[in-house]
Amino acid sequence: MFMVLYSWSSSHHEFLGDSRTTAGHLGSSELREWSSLSLISQREHQVGSAPFGVSRENADGQVMKVRAKYLRQACEKPEIRQIAPPRPWTKKRVILHPLPLCVAPKGGSITWRTFLRELSYHVPGTRQDLKTLVSRHPLSRLASVYRDKYLNGSPLMAYNRTFKKITGSTQTWRGRWVKYWLPALIHKGLIKPSPKFLKVINEASEAFKFVVKHINVSGHVNLNTSSKEVSSFTPSMLDLAKRMLLNGRNVGMVAAINAGYRGRENNKFQRLFRNSSFSFVEFLEHVLWTWDLGLVDSHWTPVCELCDPCGANYSYILHLENPTESAYLLSLLQTQNISLPKRHKSIGSPKNYSDLWYFKDVPEELMSKIHKLYRGDFDLFGYDENHI
Repeated sequence: MFMVLYSWSSSHHEFLGDSRTTAGHLGSSELREWSSLSLISQREHQVGSAPFGVSRENADGQVMKVRAKYLRQACEKPEIRQIAPPRPWTKKRVILHPLPLCVAPKGGSITWRTFLRELSYHVPGTRQDLKTLVSRHPLSRLASVYRDKYLNGSPLMAYNRTFKKITGSTQTWRGRWVKYWLPALIHKGLIKPSPKFLKVINEASEAFKFVVKHINVSGHVNLNTSSKEVSSFTPSMLDLAKRMLLNGRNVGMVAAINAGYRGRENNKFQRLFRNSSFSFVEFLEHVLWTWDLGLVDSHWTPVCELCDPCGANYSYILHLENPTESAYLLSLLQTQNISLPKRHKSIGSPKNYSDLWYFKDVPEELMSKIHKLYRGDFDLFGYDENHI
């Protein structure tokens, strides 16, 4: 594994702050309310009915509201605002009609965006009072990325017409090669990082951190083009950093791949490594590597970074895993006979096991790093790191 790459940019802690658990930062009454209503939700989804005196709909609504209340109270703490500082540039991820809703990639984003776009034609206006953040258990989200983007450990050549038909993927083989597989092969040590690749990686990461410091509350970048600090970056690199803001930090990784591997050399690598595959442990190590470089892919970027939990003032926090919560939220739009369609299909989901099955052989030290990376998502959205 090409470990030298870890030294190119500062740790992700510089950008997000130190990770720590939110439990204990709230008062005992808030924690009791959180625990009791979470128990209602768990019982409801386990046995198919709510406890006596609490309707299914009321239980779902109460739990989602309590999560949002918990989040607002947690965000008043300075240590939590270090984990999830306001990020006004993430507003573009919010679906505005017929209700404001933020959903991350691999958190049901394709399903929600497609469904709400169609629904907006039938529901006039926007229900601002229903502002919602859709979350997904961090470990389940990682397992989903591995099944989809890294083919559940199958050789790269398995990304064929059959795979696309089953999953509904429209991305080309070459597109996935550039975005996912070639960077992972470099990190795995099978392909040597080229000088141009290293140069763009470093410059893109630094330019992104620079641009983030010059964003106003509305999410616009204000740069004094005559300043000495701005002149240390080329116009093309500043433009790349702005595109990373709009479309995800992995845009910088793609730019580095395109700059460092071209033409015949790239074609040669594609032929040589068509039968390569990635284990789940290698995938998790790659996730941490991209994060430390500052060029993490949006599909495994923590939701805390994508949906501005401490700046958006959400009314509901919805767990993707609980379909009745989605049904309840949609019922508030007062439309009849609507439900969220079936989710994106995956190949290789373990039968009769939860997604936690993927993590059974992950070394303790690596697991600890993964928990630390997603500490904010676990704590702020109400997930147990040992249960899915």
